[in-house]
Amino acid sequence: MTNFDDYLAELMKNPNFKKEYDALAPEFLPLLQKQPDAETLAAMEETEALIRDPDTKRYTVKEALKELNRED
Repeated sequence: MTNFDDYLAELMKNPNFKKEYDALAPEFLPLLQKQPDAETLAAMEETEALIRDPDTKRYTVKEALKELNRED
């Protein structure tokens, strides 16, 4: 498979997958077709930069949730 369209076409041969995909498509396809705004693009670029930075602290899911729920 060379791209996502080929991959999706292969998955769609499975009747169970196709049924679930078709059921969810009306909800999610409009989101996939929407262009991201400037704020979203900036956040994505910042995230990519942090991922590449070797000094960025890495969290487990448990640590991240604890940090998010911490009272300042």
